[in-house]
Amino acid sequence: MRRYLAKLKSALDTVETLRDVLNDIDQGHNVPPERLSSARLELAHLQAALNSAHPPSKFEEVDGLLKSVGAFASTALDLASKSTGEVPKNASSAAAGALMMLDRALAQLDQNDSAKDQFAALLVGW
Repeated sequence: MRRYLAKLKSALDTVETLRDVLNDIDQGHNVPPERLSSARLELAHLQAALNSAHPPSKFEEVDGLLKSVGAFASTALDLASKSTGEVPKNASSAAAGALMMLDRALAQLDQNDSAKDQFAALLVGW
């Protein structure tokens, strides 16, 4: 469990960094290529962290949500990078979906007091 929580902490740190880029795409702002490249690297880290450890049963839903965040974020970044003018509505929708699923995953972590306590203990030792 501790190993998985450590990987989850790493993934959540990455997702929080991606949040700024996803918010910009969601709001229809053009994102410079260098920010998209940085976001892609962080997304690769997120996906690697989530795929490298099997979640305990009580984290399976959160794990699935975070994997979906990765899929939606990837779609948003790809569509935004292909934009030559306005950010496509599909990119904005994908970014909004990633942000909503992220909020839902974090809310589920907050509802699980045991997981929250374990996660907080992990953060203290960080």
